[in-house]
Amino acid sequence: MMPQTLPQQRPAAAPMNTFGMPQQQQQQQVPMMPQQQQATGPVSCSFDTGHTGPIHDAQLDYYGKRLATASGDSTIRVWDVSTEQQALLGELRGHGSPVWQVSWAHPKYGSILASVGYDRQIIIWREKITGGYHQHQQSAVWEQLYCDKSHTASVNSCAFAPWEYGLVLAAGSSDGSISVLTHEQVSTWSRKVIPQAHLGGVLAVSWSPATTPSTLASGPAVQQQPSSDEQVG
Repeated sequence: MMPQTLPQQRPAAAPMNTFGMPQQQQQQQVPMMPQQQQATGPVSCSFDTGHTGPIHDAQLDYYGKRLATASGDSTIRVWDVSTEQQALLGELRGHGSPVWQVSWAHPKYGSILASVGYDRQIIIWREKITGGYHQHQQSAVWEQLYCDKSHTASVNSCAFAPWEYGLVLAAGSSDGSISVLTHEQVSTWSRKVIPQAHLGGVLAVSWSPATTPSTLASGPAVQQQPSSDEQVG
């Protein structure tokens, strides 16, 4: 009789992963990725503006370094927000009732800000630098560059056009009309009116990017119902 030989012991199978691949082989094929740094989101801050009424609008300038706030206390405040320590640069007083909206002009035309309010006024402000030649001797003062009182109801919105059109401001009023103010020359502004733009009043205006011809959009205060001829059904 031939001596009985015992079968060789089979090595234990390597543990399998959920995809049927040995874990050791998987580790060799897929190298460990370095730990990723946690992404940081936009930095936000809050501060007390000192307004005694609600803030109806807040707009950053072209460079994002200054903030203009429009309040129900009839004032506008301009802030330096370029650092963590916000600083008040000026308080603009000219409206006699709540200020609804503000709009910055392109810096090509200097530091110019427009505001509109319940008192039916459109005011265009300009920052004027006074003092000596050295920066530490200078100070900034905001002055009224132009004021329009032609509307017969609250002026609710304003927007400067793209700089390619020139220094042009559109403003919409509760009287249903839209004013387009254009700076012609020093201390001279022309006014064109789009009468009865919306029967329920105008709450918003917005310019398209620079195209030829220029395009201005506006929004009504009340959604109008289509007539029987316009209804689709």
